[in-house]
Amino acid sequence: MRARGGTTAAARGSPCTRTLPILLAGAVVLACAPPADRTIRLERLDAQRRGLEASLENLEARLTANQVRVRYWQEVRARHERESLFASASLDEPANELAMHAVPPPSRLHRSHVAAAAPVRARAAPPASVRN
Repeated sequence: MRARGGTTAAARGSPCTRTLPILLAGAVVLACAPPADRTIRLERLDAQRRGLEASLENLEARLTANQVRVRYWQEVRARHERESLFASASLDEPANELAMHAVPPPSRLHRSHVAAAAPVRARAAPPASVRN
């Protein structure tokens, strides 16, 4: 039996054979399309990457500022040590001269007071042979 258009029913195929290629093509298109959750996950990862990059840049700026601060204080310490060394070297001689003029030499009276005080301490503590 001939159908319209001059083809037989066997040549046209069953409805199942015509829909199978269409279903396969649809499945391939759906499989190749990115899933919605994958897109959302990629967007979240991209946002997280941007946040981490911003944090890293902030940390790098803070570390650079701290390095500059450390160098500054090291320079201040070195300058202080140089100036202290120079000041002590240049002030040693005048300080010694002032000390020589400010403190009077020990007098005979001073020596007699020291000599008189020494035996008093010896008398306060009994000798070891007496203690036993």
